[in-house]
Amino acid sequence: NEFFQVVTDGAGFGRTHKIEALAPFPIALEAIKVCWAGRDPARNCGQCEKCVMTRLNFLAAGLPDPPCFETPLSLEHIAALELPNLQKVRDLYRTCWNELEARGCTGPEVELLRRRLARVPPEESLALFRRLGRVARRFVPPGLRHRIHRRLPAALRP
Repeated sequence: NEFFQVVTDGAGFGRTHKIEALAPFPIALEAIKVCWAGRDPARNCGQCEKCVMTRLNFLAAGLPDPPCFETPLSLEHIAALELPNLQKVRDLYRTCWNELEARGCTGPEVELLRRRLARVPPEESLALFRRLGRVARRFVPPGLRHRIHRRLPAALRP
């Protein structure tokens, strides 16, 4: 729409680039607030999806323990990341994984994230699985369908 356009400061730069620009200013890093899930609205909880993805951006920028979080990034934070659908995985790729890869980051956190992302089915397989599910739905009794649905990973549920 030409009538109304929103332009965000720094929109031409990714999250990791912004962190790199702020790296020389520890007070600015300490003041970064990204979380809305924690009990204390003045602090980052460090555990929600937004916090963990931001921590991964800090890791990509070479700052594994940023001052805006009370504890360092741990494997438990990455293991707890919920990846219930392909959109969540795309968000993670767009905001974090591509930056880690581009900068050649290594370490146990990166390896765990690689393993987590490898378990998500490719979109083509998911589309085929869903089509087969619609066909099978006609032949499988409702009670059995419900039990099957409960056991499917969230990413495969219709």
